[in-house]
Amino acid sequence: MDIDKAISALRCENDLTLFDATTGETKEYWTLRGLSKEWYDAHEFCISALTELQQYRQIGTVDEFREAKERQIAEKPDYEGDGYADGQLVYDTWICPNCEEHYEVGYDDQEYCPKCGQHIKHEDWERE
Repeated sequence: MDIDKAISALRCENDLTLFDATTGETKEYWTLRGLSKEWYDAHEFCISALTELQQYRQIGTVDEFREAKERQIAEKPDYEGDGYADGQLVYDTWICPNCEEHYEVGYDDQEYCPKCGQHIKHEDWERE
């Protein structure tokens, strides 16, 4: 059962009013079943909690939030070179440590990876 169905079922049961033939009155379903006010309050609390959970799930799951938070920690990218100048390897590509996307050094030196949002800690790569 998903959250929508659970909320709908709980609301349906809560909103039912039935005719009590013994007294001739219309009463809420829960009172006719002999349930207490505490049960009714707990029932309302469950509806409220499920509605709130549903709103949070629209934002994202706990795991998605945790992953996004971890991507905010700056990490050093890997560097790659494919040529030499003055006998030294020229590092012309940096690689995102999270998604391994390749970017051009000096041109694509962003603070966050454009593909996955990983915070990038660019340092003076010539010292490495």
